[in-house]
Amino acid sequence: MTLNLEEIEQLVAEHEEIIRVLIVATQGSTPRDTGTRMLVWTKGQKGTIGGGALEYKILDICHQRLAGGNQNPLVISQPLGPGLGQCCGGHVKFVLEYFNIDEVNSIKAKTTDQTIYGRPIERDIDSEVVQNFPSIENLPVFKDGWLLEQLVACKEQLWVFGSGHVGAAIVNLVSKLPSIEITWIDFQEDRFPTDIPPDVNKIIAADPEQLTKYAPPGGLFLVLTHSHDLDLKIMEGLLRKDFSYLGLIGSRTKWSRFKQRLLSLGLSEEALNQVKCPIGKSDLGKHPWQIAVGVSAELLEHLNRK
Repeated sequence: MTLNLEEIEQLVAEHEEIIRVLIVATQGSTPRDTGTRMLVWTKGQKGTIGGGALEYKILDICHQRLAGGNQNPLVISQPLGPGLGQCCGGHVKFVLEYFNIDEVNSIKAKTTDQTIYGRPIERDIDSEVVQNFPSIENLPVFKDGWLLEQLVACKEQLWVFGSGHVGAAIVNLVSKLPSIEITWIDFQEDRFPTDIPPDVNKIIAADPEQLTKYAPPGGLFLVLTHSHDLDLKIMEGLLRKDFSYLGLIGSRTKWSRFKQRLLSLGLSEEALNQVKCPIGKSDLGKHPWQIAVGVSAELLEHLNRK
């Protein structure tokens, strides 16, 4: 998990002040892993650290600190045993940090040309110490009173071509992932559902294949239109671009025919071998939501490897 200043700034604009809860260490059996975060304000929250008694306790602490005006960072080391009425048996360490607009602006000023944000949490020590850590490959790191995190980069860009039942199910599910920004493309307005997730970018294009020339380098792409001919045109355009993941809805037979056609158009065997078709996980089933679950899992596995 990374430190997403844009997300924090947006929530601070809406709620004036928030507390960010970050899991910085775990031991044994725990409901969530290191790097999991939860954002808390007086009357709400975003994210979860696992629910149940542990989350209720941390939420209560956050609300007390917000009500009391306590802006200092706090480290909480919590065993998950009988004291919480949980049987996980593990141990979780949290860092709670306060944010308002002044704090956000201060961080932005400090990190203009940096990708890692380090700050003292438990004690005031010389900033040069941050340079002496032997390794910061696996962030976040909480060591010697310092917390280091990767500042969030641009979100992964996912373009979905086609707004049928499968496209709608995938967009609704993947839109819940905080690290992916979705652009959803089809050729007319009435093909889209009325309840599009709020952060999804909708594009209506009479000739969707023309948009492939503007595809983001290294992006994630899913081709799910109503037409095999249109699918082929879009695939040709995307295969001529730099992509990280490219999935096509359909059967192995469809892809075999597409592959021969694309080879005849000058596409390389190497590029074609990177295409995922069929998409999803066949053992889950062929219902749109079953396909969506499989595709979401594929995307997560791909991004984790990346």
